[in-house]
Amino acid sequence: MNSKAKYIADKFKMMPHPEGGYFKEMYKSDEKILSGHLPERYGDERKFSTAIYFMLADNQFSALHRIKSDELWHFYSGSSLTIYVIDETGDLSCENSLEMSVVKTH
Repeated sequence: MNSKAKYIADKFKMMPHPEGGYFKEMYKSDEKILSGHLPERYGDERKFSTAIYFMLADNQFSALHRIKSDELWHFYSGSSLTIYVIDETGDLSCENSLEMSVVKTH
């Protein structure tokens, strides 16, 4: 890991993320939405909102994964981010971002 990435990971006490990279949960709401009030794709209750810092260092990548909720990505430093989205029909799209990206589930 390069020295700048190591500094950030250490400063925020980031942990390895299961899909790749590093993360630190910065916020999790105290309240939750019960599963009966959510679309079936969730399967269980969810917090109203959460926020994490997420970092990919050097040649790391985030593994392809299915998201259940819209995600908002802010860019702070480093190389551009390419987000690949495969929709429900199998069509692939990608977005290169140096600012902010919103990945919608539907």
